[in-house]
Amino acid sequence: MAAGGFRWLPFRGDRSGQSAAVGTILAIMVMLMLLTVVTTRWIPVWVAGREAEHAGEVEAQFAELKKTIDQQALFGTPGLSVGNPLTLGHPGVPVFAPGASGVINNGAFGANLYRNQLNVQNATQVLNQTAYGAIKYSTSNTRYIQQSYLYEFGGIIVNQTDGQILIAGPGFQFDNSSNATQIRLTLISVAGDGSSFGSDDTISIRTSLLFAPLWTEVNFTTPEVIWLNLTSESVGAWASHLNKSISSRLPAGQFNITLDMLTNTVSVRFETVSKITISYQVFNSELDLS
Repeated sequence: MAAGGFRWLPFRGDRSGQSAAVGTILAIMVMLMLLTVVTTRWIPVWVAGREAEHAGEVEAQFAELKKTIDQQALFGTPGLSVGNPLTLGHPGVPVFAPGASGVINNGAFGANLYRNQLNVQNATQVLNQTAYGAIKYSTSNTRYIQQSYLYEFGGIIVNQTDGQILIAGPGFQFDNSSNATQIRLTLISVAGDGSSFGSDDTISIRTSLLFAPLWTEVNFTTPEVIWLNLTSESVGAWASHLNKSISSRLPAGQFNITLDMLTNTVSVRFETVSKITISYQVFNSELDLS
């Protein structure tokens, strides 16, 4: 016993409490490590995969839209309205990953959205017809490459940061007959109201033929020069498609293609046209958000 009547006892730590604290810290560290791996590695790959799947879905839906309009053009029945779904985006995972959305533009020439037009004319402009209008969807992806899908003049173009390509062509036919060119065109105009809508929902695009197709057929006694002038934000894709499709049907001396990137215009000069047939059709396009 120490002086003054006090007795000193040795300090004994609570080893079980220390072990529990260390275990808890290690568990938290493991959880944080797993959370870091999930958010920095797995989630980005998963999100990019979902956005790529959505791109494939939109491409298929635009193909169905084109198929519907082609069938409406073939039947030629005005006023028959048909809807096609378009999925603008998809929801994300709360906390971990944001969702992706998109914007649909129901644009028409003169609505300050798409200054696009397709004009066909001869030298005297006795033959002079112009198609216009487009439907465009643009992505707002977080991981996958940004894309836009454009329907105009009966074709579908995919635009992205590394280029553009026409994946479905319009109803154009070119033939060589007795060293002269015969042309058959279906000119499709889209009379949209210029509206736009952004969301991750699925909406419907309703199209209907406004009036019966206007048919023009001209047989030239003396072959004439015909110009096809196309202005579009996707003019590069159109120039590539026209060059490939025309050169596979006509000899080099019967046509000439020029591309002006400053005006976004591609021009095709057909030198000796003996016959041209045009079906001109105007479609109403509406966004159904119900």
